[in-house]
Amino acid sequence: MSDFLEELPPRDRARLLALARTVHVKPGGWLVRRGEWSSELYRLVEGTLEIVDARSQPPVILNVIMKGGVVGEISFVMQDVRSADVRAPEGAICQCWDRRLLEQLLIDDPALSAHIYRAMAQSMARRLRDTSGGVAVAARPRLQGQTHLAGQELGRALSAQMVEVEPLLRRDREAGRAEVMGLLQRLGQGLRELVQGLPDASAMEAGSSLASELHPFMMRSHLGELLMDRARGVTDIQDHVDQGVPKGDGPFGELIDLWLLQQPTLRAFRERRAELMERILDVLPPVPPRAMVVGGTVGLIREMIPALSRIGGELTLVEDRAEVLERFQQSAQRPVTGLSASLSASRDFRLRLERMEAIPLITGTARIAHLPLHFVVLDGYLDALPVQWVDRLLVWVRRQLAPGGRILLSAMGHSPDDLLVRHLLGWPICRYTPDGLKRLLESAGFVAPSIVSDRATGTGLIATATARIKGADLTSEGTFDTTSESTSDRPA
Repeated sequence: MSDFLEELPPRDRARLLALARTVHVKPGGWLVRRGEWSSELYRLVEGTLEIVDARSQPPVILNVIMKGGVVGEISFVMQDVRSADVRAPEGAICQCWDRRLLEQLLIDDPALSAHIYRAMAQSMARRLRDTSGGVAVAARPRLQGQTHLAGQELGRALSAQMVEVEPLLRRDREAGRAEVMGLLQRLGQGLRELVQGLPDASAMEAGSSLASELHPFMMRSHLGELLMDRARGVTDIQDHVDQGVPKGDGPFGELIDLWLLQQPTLRAFRERRAELMERILDVLPPVPPRAMVVGGTVGLIREMIPALSRIGGELTLVEDRAEVLERFQQSAQRPVTGLSASLSASRDFRLRLERMEAIPLITGTARIAHLPLHFVVLDGYLDALPVQWVDRLLVWVRRQLAPGGRILLSAMGHSPDDLLVRHLLGWPICRYTPDGLKRLLESAGFVAPSIVSDRATGTGLIATATARIKGADLTSEGTFDTTSESTSDRPA
């Protein structure tokens, strides 16, 4: 282990030593105890120190500090209680810095402050990397069931490494970029190991603690900022994911944003939209269609309108978010926008905007006046919908369709990054299997379901199926008979 003082220039080293006092620890004695409100900084001069989880029997040794190493830097920086017990198995001599005196010195000399904090960050990162990249520090308490502490320890380990690597990014962009991306990959791996095999409640506890520790870094990415500031609205999140252009607070924030946008689930949001649009074009009938989109992404609807306006018909957008409807209303009234041009290009095409809360839709009680539809699109609606509600929604959709009409929907399949999206970003997404979607569609009265995955990630799912024609077999192409719908199935 490198000596903490060796990280400092000679002048700063001398000034720091002048403030230190000497502390002797007897054999088997404790230097600090977990939970104490103290923030002194210690450097080991003689002997060894063990970082211990003393709550387990026998105690678990998490790390060993050798001569020149420091302890207490987390409490010093975070101004928090001690996060671990530290003992001297054979006795030790340490140098100790009182927080009040050292903090005043750092305030008076910003250059010295920068050197000291950098040295502490390097010391933390180096020690935590020695413990299997910071993962072992978290994994060992997990074995005793202390999931909150496991997530906290892993988060602090990774935070220390992020503090260390950011200056490198400013000095050497390419080398720093490689270090940051490698660190983020270790974050994903560490999270998987942290929650592997845990019950859902324990996994959520560990993930929440990890996310709390990493919150200042995740907030520097634009996606992290949007997800952690729900007041910004789902629409802003969708727009950012659709565009796929990384943004953030400086180069470091942009790299975190890039890493997040490259995750399979985030990529699938973009890729499945393109796949869904292809399927929509495939099912267009030979007559001007009547169609409905429920909860669609702004990007998909903007692509649908020009395609439909060329052949005429009617598109009803059903949405519970007022800001989405307002955005389309405003765009349709601006003559310079592409949406306005598409709407005015065809006299035979009409866009209807319907505000409808989610509850009537998912309970199957929504009432929207329209003629029987040729197709209905559920774009991403299932992402936030538990499976027990899906059947009712699908039955409602079938009742809006003309016999032989089509349903098209996008969903999210299972993916290794679900842990990261769910725990680190706090974004729980309902996920489905292809067989599960088929069974749901068939139980709701649809036939010939087809499920495909997006070609880029394999995570996004696109399903199509046809409304059963009563008393007749359906051809592979389907038929659209808008006059034969029974009274019981006709929407109010």
